[in-house]
Amino acid sequence: MIGAALLADSCPVCATPLSSADYLERHEVTFVKGEFRGEPGTVILAECSCGHTAVIPLSVSPRRAA
Repeated sequence: MIGAALLADSCPVCATPLSSADYLERHEVTFVKGEFRGEPGTVILAECSCGHTAVIPLSVSPRRAA
């Protein structure tokens, strides 16, 4: 599912799809900007073949939908 969701996103440096990036780490975070500011969620760090590291938001707490 993650790979399929990332097919539409590409590296801002070289335009390679982020689905081909190497997974580095997963972190639980609290979003500090945008629509989900203050909400807990999960992000992954992925490194593109060009060396650029991307932060990819994966989820937001389900309590927001309640």
